[in-house]
Amino acid sequence: MGAWNFLSQRLNEDLHKGQSLSYAGRPESASPAVGSAKISNKQQEELNQGNLFTEYFVGDYIFEKDRIFAYLNLSGEELKLYESIFPLLERNLRRPDLVVYLQSSVDRLMYNIKKRGRKMERNLTRSYIEELNEAYNNFFFRFNNSPLLIVNSTEMDFVQKEEDFNELFKQIFREDRGFTEYFKPESRRML
Repeated sequence: MGAWNFLSQRLNEDLHKGQSLSYAGRPESASPAVGSAKISNKQQEELNQGNLFTEYFVGDYIFEKDRIFAYLNLSGEELKLYESIFPLLERNLRRPDLVVYLQSSVDRLMYNIKKRGRKMERNLTRSYIEELNEAYNNFFFRFNNSPLLIVNSTEMDFVQKEEDFNELFKQIFREDRGFTEYFKPESRRML
């Protein structure tokens, strides 16, 4: 559920009267890879249904990035099987109107993990986070399936700081958007 837990209430408060927002995503976990084809298929089907009665449809998961975790965590034969199934699952997916990638430094990611104190994240090593962060950066550098906003969030705290939240909100709901954009806020020291 990522940032959704922190942002949903504030996003709903800032929408114009009559507009609504709904969440589309997988349940909270340390990784979107659930390890069970049955559970994964059920979750993906629920994501595809969407809420047809909302103007804004927000999710913190895109199916394409599932490959990142597959390549980091699956063995050769498992990966072969995954790659044979992936196209079948991907073909009927709803494309997002905008993908927002909150890019961050490894130091900041490690700080966030420690600060959250989640049991499921306790055993994540710095080397794994470095590898994961690099994989995410490579993935989004090549991403061209939907409009993309890359936000350098290393020095942002949109959960605790109203100014940061408002800046992120403004960037997400801008009307004069290009297909791929990069946003780096003014320098603010966070750590």
